[in-house]
Amino acid sequence: MRPEEVVKALEPERFRPFKLRILNGDIYEVRHPEQVIVSRSAITIGTQRRDGTRLFEKVDTVSLLHVVSMVPIEETEVS
Repeated sequence: MRPEEVVKALEPERFRPFKLRILNGDIYEVRHPEQVIVSRSAITIGTQRRDGTRLFEKVDTVSLLHVVSMVPIEETEVS
């Protein structure tokens, strides 16, 4: 995936929660643009804690070459 595609999806006026599917089968849910940092070759994703705070439980960095797809999270899935 190209970094520009991710940056575009994170723009405030067009942002919609989405899932990133990774080559190894992992799935990351991005529910807020501030969860993600995009570089030229990788994406860093913060996994939010379940207590509703904006703190991250963990942070993972994934090569953009390993991102298989970016799909919207359905409205029924949004918490």
